[in-house]
Amino acid sequence: MSRVPDGPSGLPRRILLARSNNRRTYNQDEVAQIAARYGFEAVYPETMDFATQVALFRGAEAIIGPSGAAFANMLFCAESARALTWLDQECAGFCAYSSLAHAVGVDLSYLYVTSN
Repeated sequence: MSRVPDGPSGLPRRILLARSNNRRTYNQDEVAQIAARYGFEAVYPETMDFATQVALFRGAEAIIGPSGAAFANMLFCAESARALTWLDQECAGFCAYSSLAHAVGVDLSYLYVTSN
């Protein structure tokens, strides 16, 4: 028996965490095009119900995206999952999700960027 409800099948295993609003000021569309060449699919967790988010992260082998609340879903990842998030250099001390990743065995790396 599963601890959490199963979501729909056919979810991507390589995911790019995207936002459907203007809260992120980076070139999301260009990043999504490049990521797609490597098998990543842009997903919008804020538009999904809880069961679907759980299933998405449970089945993910790789997760990329800007640092943000969606990374809290790493709680549901398998230990073999890998994640890469980018964070503005000014916020380099805010590696909030590294402890969470460590607790569940996700290999999380940070890429520090400089915004305009």
